[in-house]
Amino acid sequence: MEWIDRTCATCRAEWEGLERDGDWCPWCEAREADQRALERRLLLDRPWLRTDVGNATYDALDETGKQVWDRTRGQIRGSDSIVGWAARLRRAVDTELITAQEAERAIRRATR
Repeated sequence: MEWIDRTCATCRAEWEGLERDGDWCPWCEAREADQRALERRLLLDRPWLRTDVGNATYDALDETGKQVWDRTRGQIRGSDSIVGWAARLRRAVDTELITAQEAERAIRRATR
């Protein structure tokens, strides 16, 4: 077994590794795992699920201010919010980012 100089084609990281290890990059692999974990967390625990009703700052805004508040926080209000989120959860289940049970629990938590 011989050590060789390796360079990641994606992030340009350099390290010494074995040729038989292939082209995987430990830093890209870790970054991808971190990104998937973040995507899961943000999908399952949407910030807009924690309502702004009763938030004095939000309540004091005029309608335009509330629209800006919602857009800058990725909040969708009204009947389409849960429907759109449920569709995103379904796609995440289909791509195995989350399990069907996690999606069901998140929806139950949001609609109780």
